[in-house]
Amino acid sequence: MVVYGGGSGKVKDLIKKLIPNFIKNLIQRSLFLLKLANGCLYDFTNFARWSATRFPNKNREHLRTIITMDYHRIEKALSLKYSRPGFGKDVVERLLFDLDRYLRSYGLDKTACVAIKVLSVYYDFNKSHGLNDPHLFEMIGRLKEFPGAECESAEGGYLELRKADVLKSAKMDFKSFSASRFSIRDFSSEEVDMKLIEQAVAIAQKTPSVCNRQSWKTYVYSDKKIMSELFELQNGNRGFAEFVNRLIIVSADLQGFTSEGERHQAWTDGGMFSMSLIYAFHSLGVGTCCLNLCHGVKTDKTMKKAARIPDSEVLVMMIAVGHLPEEFKVAASPRKPLQEAFVHVA
Repeated sequence: MVVYGGGSGKVKDLIKKLIPNFIKNLIQRSLFLLKLANGCLYDFTNFARWSATRFPNKNREHLRTIITMDYHRIEKALSLKYSRPGFGKDVVERLLFDLDRYLRSYGLDKTACVAIKVLSVYYDFNKSHGLNDPHLFEMIGRLKEFPGAECESAEGGYLELRKADVLKSAKMDFKSFSASRFSIRDFSSEEVDMKLIEQAVAIAQKTPSVCNRQSWKTYVYSDKKIMSELFELQNGNRGFAEFVNRLIIVSADLQGFTSEGERHQAWTDGGMFSMSLIYAFHSLGVGTCCLNLCHGVKTDKTMKKAARIPDSEVLVMMIAVGHLPEEFKVAASPRKPLQEAFVHVA
């Protein structure tokens, strides 16, 4: 039997000993910078390719984004303490133009219904203040008659609330609630019902987002083979992955963003939604563990393929889900001193 390669290891060890430490450090630093540049280029390419920055109306999702941004601009103005009659005429005209194209291309859906509702509220607001723009109001008036019963229940515009009612609904011991939530790595064998997952996602949908665009997506996995494949690509689940009942990946769609200033917004909105989601699960008595998705370009591509997630979306967070056992251990995870997180700028 002949064994090859025994000498090559000794040669490599000798070469390593001969290379000065500063050269080794330089090589390591250069490799790190190359990986960093590759990751930045990957993020740049994805945002340039999928966002609405260059071609804001090239597909349905882009046009839906623009429409949502504009109807929400009107909603915000209507909710001001002193709304000015006739405000936002340029926004309203643009919304009418885009909405007409949307209806002709894609038909009536939830986005179109909400936009029509907002325009209807805008119309009624200005009419009630004695303002009349015949051409503009004629266009809005035609839209009000367009959908019929299909949009009668659509929400949009503004709501009038009472402080007492808000405080009554909001009153709870949130300090104790949040303090009682821990990352769980020891789940029971009880299956988490999909209706419970849907309920948690519905609660989390109330999360604020830039211009109300709600670009987040929630992918739920139950198949153990797929879950195992995804866990292999995530660094941080060793020792408890086999106990996870459901696995969730939160993503955000880059098609919901429109300028270079929003290049990080997908992670902001997706991160806020993820926080709401784990608190929603906690309120329903379901345990969760947040798992980071900080990885390189190759792993990102591989995970998207394995998770059946489109290239237009960024991976924000993985969440392990399961019921709590009767007794279990958690990491203490002490918090930093308050003065390290709290800065009062006079």
